Amino acid sequence: MSVALMQRIHQENRSLAQATQEFLATTANERFAQAQQQASELRAFQQKLEQETNDFLAATAEERIAKAQKQRQDLSQFRQDLFMSVIGVPVR
Repeated sequence: MSVALMQRIHQENRSLAQATQEFLATTANERFAQAQQQASELRAFQQKLEQETNDFLAATAEERIAKAQKQRQDLSQFRQDLFMSVIGVPVR
C-alpha cells in the first residue's frame, strides 16, 4: 500500500470518528433535553393529579358527612315515631 493511500485511510478514519463523536454528542444533548421536558411534564401531571385527587376526596368526604347527618336525623325521627306508636310517649 502506498503512503498516500495509508494517509487517506487514516484521514477517513479520523473524519469518521469525529463525525461519530459529534453525532453522539448531539444525540445525547437532544435526549437530555427531551428527558428534562418529560420530567417537567410528569411533574405538572403529578401535581394536577394530586390536586384533583384532593379535591375529589374533599368533595366525597363532604358528601359522606352530609349523608351521615341525614341518616342520623332519619334514624332519630324513626325512633321517635316508633316510640310514639308503641308507647305513646315522645322520645327526646
